Amino acid sequence: SRSVCLAGFMNRRCIKLSTFGFTLLAGITLSWWYLQESLLRHAHSHCPSPVPHNVSTVDGQSARRFPQAIIIGVRKGGTRALIDMLGLHPQISAARPEVHYFDYDSNFDKGVQWYIDQMPPTRPDQVTMEKSPSYFVTSHVPQRMSMVSRNLKLILILRDPVTRLISDYAQLLAKDKQKYSFEDKAFNSTGHLNTVWAPVVCSMYDVHIARWLDHFKREQIHIVDGDKFIEHPFGELLKVETYLRLKPFFKNDMFVFNKTKGFYCWMKMNGEESHVCLGNEKGRPHPFVSLETVSRLKDFYKPHNQQFRKLTGTDLGW
Repeated sequence: SRSVCLAGFMNRRCIKLSTFGFTLLAGITLSWWYLQESLLRHAHSHCPSPVPHNVSTVDGQSARRFPQAIIIGVRKGGTRALIDMLGLHPQISAARPEVHYFDYDSNFDKGVQWYIDQMPPTRPDQVTMEKSPSYFVTSHVPQRMSMVSRNLKLILILRDPVTRLISDYAQLLAKDKQKYSFEDKAFNSTGHLNTVWAPVVCSMYDVHIARWLDHFKREQIHIVDGDKFIEHPFGELLKVETYLRLKPFFKNDMFVFNKTKGFYCWMKMNGEESHVCLGNEKGRPHPFVSLETVSRLKDFYKPHNQQFRKLTGTDLGW
């Protein structure tokens, strides 16, 4: 005989069973388990499969999906030109306009499904992409993004920090009715660089990339050389194409330099001979900044650039 302890309503009393009784009890238990499994399988076979949390169906061919790739910045680094040119690729479908899900609390509070609904419909073989340049410099974004998805491919386009700073100032000056000199904003009353002015902080790339590397692996962040992209977009687009594991598509003759605007335009994909260029708000002429000021800025950013190279293993020549 064997001792068996029964829990539940019998207050865990132990009783002695013969070998036959033990075998009978084990058989009943096993039969009950098989019955439960059978009922569960039957129920599942008659219920529709739930739609994955990262997909919002549109029709039988396409669906709105959580982005697989995000251009995280940087402001005035060339994000608009980059996403527009990448959008030529038949395997890329990009959201427009900027979504600002991870940096705007009002949008983030709407939930992931709202974010997915802002994406364009894509086929399973396409990459869904969005770009919001302020993601890179907003302190809470890396953690938020990694909490939602840790498998993202991130794209970061950077220009020389001094050039980017002056370009940022040019945009602010164009939008602000109050006119002020670059030096008035870039330096404080003591003559030191104004390190609380957003455009100055934005070019401290090492400070921002350090936060991203706390939440994402280095190989998840592809860095585009924004200065080379302006001079020769084809080469940088090939690198992004490889990073995203897309089929070869880009060709050098798709892009033509526009002397009037000072940057490259791209061929229309509808068979026409004409080209598409960025709007007039892009490629603004930079205001005059003295060589002395530029030299001071380069000296300030030099240790930041060195730290950026150390953190990323990437040397962009500045």
